[in-house]
Amino acid sequence: MIFIINTDDYNQKILGKIFLTYLFITLIIFEFGAWPWPVTNKFKLYVYLFINFIFLYLGYLYGLSLKTKSRVIGFFGRWYNTSLILSIVLLIPTSITRTGLLFPELNVFADLGNAYFQTQQVRLNNNSSIEYLRMIFGPFLFSLLPLTLYYWGKIPKFKRYLAILISVLYLLISFNMGINKLLVDYLIITVVIIIIKKIILVNLKHNIIAFFKRLSILIIVVVFFNQFLLYFQSTQTSRVGESIGEYNMRADIYSDDQSVLVNIFPEQLKVGVIQFQSYISQGYYGLSLAMEEEFTWTYGVGNSIFLLNNFEALFNIEIFSKTYPYKTISSGWDPLITWSSIFPWLASDITFMGTMFILFILGYLLAISLKDLVEKNNYLALPLICQVSIIIIYIPANNQMLQMGESFFTFILTLLLWIFTRRFKII
Repeated sequence: MIFIINTDDYNQKILGKIFLTYLFITLIIFEFGAWPWPVTNKFKLYVYLFINFIFLYLGYLYGLSLKTKSRVIGFFGRWYNTSLILSIVLLIPTSITRTGLLFPELNVFADLGNAYFQTQQVRLNNNSSIEYLRMIFGPFLFSLLPLTLYYWGKIPKFKRYLAILISVLYLLISFNMGINKLLVDYLIITVVIIIIKKIILVNLKHNIIAFFKRLSILIIVVVFFNQFLLYFQSTQTSRVGESIGEYNMRADIYSDDQSVLVNIFPEQLKVGVIQFQSYISQGYYGLSLAMEEEFTWTYGVGNSIFLLNNFEALFNIEIFSKTYPYKTISSGWDPLITWSSIFPWLASDITFMGTMFILFILGYLLAISLKDLVEKNNYLALPLICQVSIIIIYIPANNQMLQMGESFFTFILTLLLWIFTRRFKII
């Protein structure tokens, strides 16, 4: 087994600190960034967010304080091979279903916005049976890239390079749809695994080598972020036009390109920076609007568009209009076009006071799954770590992993499989 170490030998708190820092940075961007969001309840909003962020970190610390109950599990080769085979088998059907193409095209970068609109109708008319298969096999499909990156040196060369090729092809399918989400997911997965392997598992706190390793990681992140901004700028501008960085019609505000958080970037990146700051901060404005609305219970399914759509169809009742995000439409903030953060979605089921306990649980899950991975080499904990990380990164935007069918089933099934490994020895 690799990477099995004692609890005292690695910096356990670093991942939680990084996520906590990230969330407070999003608040700084919201307050001092390019967009002067017209919030009327700032004190209530900031106190609420501060408490929730602290609860997330407290959950992480609590999880770290517990001893891992995970069993050492076997069958890694079988799991990985199944993951690889399913990803290959479903590649072409997924491409046809989502883009109408047998194989994703490389020349899509010339007009990503056009690709988005062209494939919308394809997705509306797609063969849903493929999407159902992707839901069922979600844990296998999702785990391919994380397992490949983390166990790189332990996987045969042919398999690991094939896995990277397959992952790139799925990324191209996403590009052919004109959608950024999979690229962001891949970046989150890659950065989290780099942090675990190169920082958390390296006990070189007073060693010059540690400094240069962390510096190199910082440089890599900066380069990735620079390239992502250029790509993000291209997709958003081609999708909605050049004016996206100037005026937000739903909040009736103009962006400030002289903001200190815009001027620190080179001129060629400013449009992308302004767009990115809108994406990373607009959810808090939607939250501020939702906090002024009355609570209406949504039967436990209001946190997820996927759940409420299916619940409405099954029982022929209206639920969406009861959710907090829907109620902000009266203020011009459409939840199907804009973001409102994760909190109004969760609060639609458990009230705004209840969300802090969900954040505590998220922090707890992140910590104990991390301990399972590094102390017991529980490879099924790794996909869960990545999925919880995606949820946390998207906190300013929405309830990311539970909104769509595939991600919903992937998260729930991965969580259940991981819980099973903590109770039963599999070898």
